[in-house]
Amino acid sequence: MTDVFVRVSIFYKERQLDVSLPYNRPAVDIVDDAVDLFDSHSDQTGTESPDSIATADTHTWVLSSPKTGVIDPHSTLAEHGVQDGNKLYLTRRQEAARTPFVDDAIAEVRSTIGSAQWVWSGAMRSSGALAVLTFLTILACTIAGRGLWLHEPPLTPQGWAQLTIIVVSAFISLGLALWRKHDWMRFLGILLPLATFIIADVSLRETPAPNAAATTVIAVALSTIPAIWAAGRKAPAGGLGGIVTALIVAVVAGAVLAGTHLGGNIYAIAAWSAWLPILVLLIAPSVGLRSTGLPALIRHNEAGDQVEREAIRTQARRAEAISRGVSWAAGILALLILIILTASPVWQHGLIAVVLSLALLLRQNGFADARIITTLITTGILGLSLTVGAAVRWAQNQGVPLENPAPWWLSAQTNMWTWLAAAAVLLLGAGIAVAIALRQRDDVEEARVARILSMLDILVCLASIPAILAAQGLYQYFWATI
Repeated sequence: MTDVFVRVSIFYKERQLDVSLPYNRPAVDIVDDAVDLFDSHSDQTGTESPDSIATADTHTWVLSSPKTGVIDPHSTLAEHGVQDGNKLYLTRRQEAARTPFVDDAIAEVRSTIGSAQWVWSGAMRSSGALAVLTFLTILACTIAGRGLWLHEPPLTPQGWAQLTIIVVSAFISLGLALWRKHDWMRFLGILLPLATFIIADVSLRETPAPNAAATTVIAVALSTIPAIWAAGRKAPAGGLGGIVTALIVAVVAGAVLAGTHLGGNIYAIAAWSAWLPILVLLIAPSVGLRSTGLPALIRHNEAGDQVEREAIRTQARRAEAISRGVSWAAGILALLILIILTASPVWQHGLIAVVLSLALLLRQNGFADARIITTLITTGILGLSLTVGAAVRWAQNQGVPLENPAPWWLSAQTNMWTWLAAAAVLLLGAGIAVAIALRQRDDVEEARVARILSMLDILVCLASIPAILAAQGLYQYFWATI
């Protein structure tokens, strides 16, 4: 008996397959053939495409159309009245097209309710149980952390019990992140640096504020490393960017701790170091390239030697991650410097803060990665907001050095105008950033704007050194000795 064929178009996501199908064969055979044909593209290229069925989870695939509904796997196309030119869709059963009218209302009700429920079985059951454990762990850590925060050294037995709860909760969360039975668990390690911050703050309250702040930054940065590694260990580059960021911040904070321990003034250290984030942002791309073997592989390729594709891809990912991590570190260091400068007793340090904030906002023009750009824009706007708030406080004190300098946003004596001025700058800066980002420009206008921003970037970066020298009073000292 000769099989009759019908020509149809099968759609899967954004892909289309035009084929002739046997009219009297069971649909289950047709589905298998369709899956094989859709996956043949990945076989030809040697790598699986992101939308390949082979890369998706294993489900029951069905053919459907809005006209015929779901085609039963054991029935034929003829039984469902499929004709030449019809469009069929290859989907999971729960995503299949449905007919506008139903034959069995009760079955449709059951199907609708069943698809809306998160059935307590399999992966959903384990995910729910682990979510309960995670919630209770975070709740216990939060309650214990609040109690420990109110303690003053030396700790009482109750304080030690709360500290133990925090430590155990943090390590449980890190263990869950390392286990990673479900993808959402990879971020649970963030509880470790939060717990480290609380413990460091309570433990260092009798230590001088500059030393305590630097030590806290070191502890939090180092405790962030295992959390980042747990979150990114199954991804390309394995969280290398975040690890590089944490290491750089810890090393710089260690240098600051050594300086304050030797008697250095924290405000002077921050002022003289304000050029460091700008320099780091300038050299970040080259650091990423030079720290990997990518340049050597490129030279071998240009010399005519064979270079493995996977080696190039691996080194390129590492170079990009290191460059991104260095840029993130520059943004974090700049924010820490801005916090210190805006807490300074003298208004001259506000000049450095303004220049540094503008440099961050302009430096983002030299990057293409949204993760770096958003970091620099956020840090720059926060820096200007902190500086304006500090400027109000300096102006109210008539430019006289403050007797008890501290971050104005932590002081209970900060008045309303300081907060209003800082909030106005914050909202204005955020609004301008959003307006610029949403505006559509053609290539010519984009190039013109980039050229203007590059020129301003160079001028601000060059002005940072004279601004630091002026704010530190070096010119006044020099002129006074002529």
